[in-house]
Amino acid sequence: MCGICGFVNLDGGPADLALIERMAASIAHRGPDGQGTKLDGALALGHRRLAILDPSRGVQPMCNEERSVWITYNGEIYNFPELHRQLAAKGHVFQTTCDTEALVHLWEDEGPRMVERLVGMFAFAIWDAKQQTLFLARDRLGIKPLYYAQYGSRFAFASELKAFCEDVEFPRTLRPDALAHYFCMGYILDPLTIFAHAHKLPPGCTMLCRMGQPIPSPSRYWQIRFRCGPARSLEDWMSEYASRLDQTVKEHLLSDVPLGAFLSGGIDSSLIVDSMCRSAGESVRTFSIGFAEDDFDEHVFAEAVARRLKTDHLTRCLEPDVVELLSLLARQYDEPFGDSSSLPTYMVSKLARERVKVVLSGDGGDEVFGGYPRYVATLDRSRLQPYVPSWLARAIEALGRPYPRGWRGRGWLDRRERARAVSREGDRAVGVLVDAFAWRDDLLRLCSI
Repeated sequence: MCGICGFVNLDGGPADLALIERMAASIAHRGPDGQGTKLDGALALGHRRLAILDPSRGVQPMCNEERSVWITYNGEIYNFPELHRQLAAKGHVFQTTCDTEALVHLWEDEGPRMVERLVGMFAFAIWDAKQQTLFLARDRLGIKPLYYAQYGSRFAFASELKAFCEDVEFPRTLRPDALAHYFCMGYILDPLTIFAHAHKLPPGCTMLCRMGQPIPSPSRYWQIRFRCGPARSLEDWMSEYASRLDQTVKEHLLSDVPLGAFLSGGIDSSLIVDSMCRSAGESVRTFSIGFAEDDFDEHVFAEAVARRLKTDHLTRCLEPDVVELLSLLARQYDEPFGDSSSLPTYMVSKLARERVKVVLSGDGGDEVFGGYPRYVATLDRSRLQPYVPSWLARAIEALGRPYPRGWRGRGWLDRRERARAVSREGDRAVGVLVDAFAWRDDLLRLCSI
């Protein structure tokens, strides 16, 4: 990953070099291979680079031949070789073989519509000096982060919230409704952040800011659509899924530096590594961690898969100082975030960094294929609701009322949440099933004070 940041003084005042350097330095962990800045009147761009493609020449911020278009970019565009060929055929001259330069020339040809041509994960900002515009864009699924903030006479953007805090003028005012999101869901929904003056640019959105005009709201260029197609057999679906998985894994293997994969031994990561081995044609480096507690330790399964696929596997059993790690992760996340898997993810990332710069991981399978119990519970609710009278649902809920909301005991008490869901409709029912904390209600009351 890389880190990007920048700002525009809306009153036209000259950009402060010291400020953009502090902002870039605050996200140095995102890009240990170099730092770059660009000032142009009231505008400043900053970049921290993790060199993956064309390491010696892909320095950012990067510009076109006329030095009128500048970009700071985080991500990877998987169809950039095709874009490179098409743009070169139109007369664009390339100085590098990295995807960043393709974005610069694509902007010259297509402007804001360029995002519709991109296949990959990205967050970037493009400054067009001739048009006096600043263009922000984020990939369709929000894989790469991008925040923006408007305060006083300044508009700023960054890969992480901590970059804004380098500006003494940035207000640290908290948002009670964002805190309520955290207490309910375990994270803060976009476009909100914990800070009142900062927002997440939602996935599949762009912003086109013009100097001298009000900052616009984000504009959506892509929205996932669900539609029913003709009936197909399970074998057909499995074949198509395998083909698409292999194709996207092959695209992700594009790199000029060593890469590997996280391997837990579960279905998601095992499928990814299997596809990598078939695409790479050589031994793949894989990484896993183990724990002393048997209930949490999965390294035996990971090692079994590694032996089967003949990967170059590295396992390390850890007994981390959780308190110390929590303090570190709190600083890294910048806002409340309640995913307990962030602890082992950090540790296995640290292990992998000893050998590689890029890893593939298996995330999203449970969300796509309904693997979590909450999705099964949602189906149960839809099936049961027509047959369960409201008085019965309320009675079952009352039996468990002495126990904290979200408490996960065994037996009938564990069904209390499902009973509560049956008595509710739509999103309210799903919300019951994803309650993150037993102490949510008391803290929500504190937020409303």
